[in-house]
Amino acid sequence: MYFTATSNVYLMSFISYERYFILKSSMNVKKLNFKVLSTGVFISILMGLFWATMPVIGWSHYSLEDSHVSCAIEWKERTLNVISYNVCIFILVFGIPFSFTIISNVKSILIVSALLSAT
Repeated sequence: MYFTATSNVYLMSFISYERYFILKSSMNVKKLNFKVLSTGVFISILMGLFWATMPVIGWSHYSLEDSHVSCAIEWKERTLNVISYNVCIFILVFGIPFSFTIISNVKSILIVSALLSAT
């Protein structure tokens, strides 16, 4: 589940940028060929895999959730190993991609509103 979630964060960020790129430079849309798009998807999945395997390798760890149904990233332990991982995933898996998605979508909305007001 964690791999899927982190991959989806990066994929949504990539899709938001792709949408913005198409609106911004519609004349250069040919640059978005299958190779470029598949590379973006591959990198998104690779980043998700990286962050999901780090606890297996030893940077933080997975622990049983309070419901005793599934495992998740350790959130309660206060060791440097766990805290450093949690801070990194908060910034690099949530903060930066989420900001990138918001900025891309706001710019896309501004482009579309400018096009609508011009007509």
